[in-house]
Amino acid sequence: PMLGKLMKHEFCATARRMLPLFLVVVLLSCFLRISTAVIDHSTRSLPTILHMLNALLWVLFVLLLIGCVVFAVVVMVNRFYKNLLTDEGYLMFTLPVSIHKLLWSKLLVSSVWFLAAFAVDALALGIVLFENVSFASIPAFFKDVQDILKSQYGFDAVAFVLEYLALMFVSLLAACLDFYAPIAVGHSFANHKTLLSVVFFFVFNTVWQILGLFGIAGVLAAESSADDVLRFIHTGMLSGISSVAFMGAVMYVITWLMLTKRLNLQ
Repeated sequence: PMLGKLMKHEFCATARRMLPLFLVVVLLSCFLRISTAVIDHSTRSLPTILHMLNALLWVLFVLLLIGCVVFAVVVMVNRFYKNLLTDEGYLMFTLPVSIHKLLWSKLLVSSVWFLAAFAVDALALGIVLFENVSFASIPAFFKDVQDILKSQYGFDAVAFVLEYLALMFVSLLAACLDFYAPIAVGHSFANHKTLLSVVFFFVFNTVWQILGLFGIAGVLAAESSADDVLRFIHTGMLSGISSVAFMGAVMYVITWLMLTKRLNLQ
């Protein structure tokens, strides 16, 4: 119950920032769709200013698509920092809840906003790029893809989707912890907290990239002689899930230890 209350509070605090941005992205995609349709279907020459405005809308649209995801990351980092490592931390750590629940409330809410940002971007792209698309035809489309993959390659698309969703879930959690851990370590020191947070961010990421390269090399070496492409894909997905989950677990432990043993709110 307490985790649910923390998540509800987190959603309310972050929705005030995220929902207006989502609305702007969708509205801009609608304006861009109308503007592009007017230009494409016009039977007479249009003023140059209209083409320039349409081009400007395209630039703004692309920037907003990127900015939507980037802003979700900024909000996630800011909430963790402000809520737990500044003066607000004095209040948060007096609540009758464990640090695990504080962390998981932020991890889960941040992951939901990341997924929402991707979904809004996909919706905006669909509005701008596709014509005469019926939502009712989407299940039939995926069923056709499943049948083709299974008949041609013996590929179980459902299993692949489940593995992909698992990889996405652990990747979203790990992405949050990829910022949480360096910030928590950096702010455990008395001075230069922000600078040290940045330094530890690059140190941790360098370590994970090196280990990731060894992991990829290991998978390629183990499956290089296999004729079964599906086995290679399956092994790669499971290896990816395991390695990302391991990285996330290490980052989680580091974050938890810093907040438990070396918390410094001065």
